[in-house]
Amino acid sequence: MKQNKSLLQQRIHTTWTKATRIITLIASGGGTPLVLGILLIGFYIAYQTLLTELPATFPFDWVVWGILTYILSSVEFRPWIEKADLVFLLPLEHTMPAWRKTAFLYSAGMAMVRLIVVLFLLYPLYRVRIGTSSEWWMAIGMLLALQIWTLWVRVMEDHRRLQGYSRVLDQACLWGVTAFLVFWSLHPYQIYTLLALLLPIVHSIWLYKTTKTSQMPWMLWQKRESLIRHRWQSLASWFVELRGVEPPIKKRTWLIALIKRFTTQKEPFTYLYWRTLIRRSDLFASFYRIWIWATLFVVSLPYPWVSWTITPLAIGLFVLQMPRLITQQTYPLWVKLYPVSPGRAVHSWVTITRTLAFLLGFLLIIMPLAMQRVSYAEAIILLLINWAIGLLIIGWNKRKLSQSSQVNR
Repeated sequence: MKQNKSLLQQRIHTTWTKATRIITLIASGGGTPLVLGILLIGFYIAYQTLLTELPATFPFDWVVWGILTYILSSVEFRPWIEKADLVFLLPLEHTMPAWRKTAFLYSAGMAMVRLIVVLFLLYPLYRVRIGTSSEWWMAIGMLLALQIWTLWVRVMEDHRRLQGYSRVLDQACLWGVTAFLVFWSLHPYQIYTLLALLLPIVHSIWLYKTTKTSQMPWMLWQKRESLIRHRWQSLASWFVELRGVEPPIKKRTWLIALIKRFTTQKEPFTYLYWRTLIRRSDLFASFYRIWIWATLFVVSLPYPWVSWTITPLAIGLFVLQMPRLITQQTYPLWVKLYPVSPGRAVHSWVTITRTLAFLLGFLLIIMPLAMQRVSYAEAIILLLINWAIGLLIIGWNKRKLSQSSQVNR
């Protein structure tokens, strides 16, 4: 049991050591702190505008209720189970309750930190439009206790899935009880106090009596640990390039079917490059990351010049990254099996990049138009500018790739 505990502590320590290095790398990058600082200032301005300009009849309490219900109900238990544990720790399953307890305490701590951050952001909204400071501090205490309870329910749900219980029913019960308790914590009416105390107690007794916790859901926990790690790596990759991290292969069946339908049989390599881009390449993720970053800038900074500056810059940044799709550093396996001539590779790259640049240019003008940063005529001009910049960079990269020795040679 002591060996299991030390192994778990070692994994937590190693994870946080790597996370600290990544945070240091991000902070040392000249551009990222500046961008985040601008976004924070823009968020503050947008928040102030929200508090002052929205009418008093706007249902602020329901917005806060929905956000907190989602945060509390979507909490995850991090098990710290890896693939090799299915072999080496399975014989020691009788000692795993101590592992589960330590992992639960870690998950509870992280969940409460996340909840406190969200509550800190929601405090001005609550204080101005909903309740007093004393009521807010009372709500914080009840919500933190509720967060620990919802995490415990999540752990019990993992065990119940091994027994064949309905996951939909368990989820419905958790979300229903949590939604009511969040509502009661924000509006502690005395008429609902008895019901607010009885609901979690009755639900906990029912779960405890009907759930067997002696057997661990190894496969479920191993899969969840893998997903949690990939999620944090994906978040870090928004700010810094992580070398040695293989992106997981995604199915994305509907996108593959759509590409297959619109790709002619005369261009099989274009289809294969599309498939590689959508299912595996991090370039596909950079497409929507750049779009989200640009959208955040436009929403946070209410100035027309931001739209005219950020959207062409976003197009340029995306197109400049796209040559990695056909260079040696990102060769997919099928290129090694079916060698592609440099001419065909560049032709496929131009087709894909041009399509994505046109799509991104269109998506980038939606938010400035919706936020009334630009008029309809200005939006059309901005769209044409975005497409022109994209085509110019594509043409420049095409000549550069045609002369490069790094393209499928």
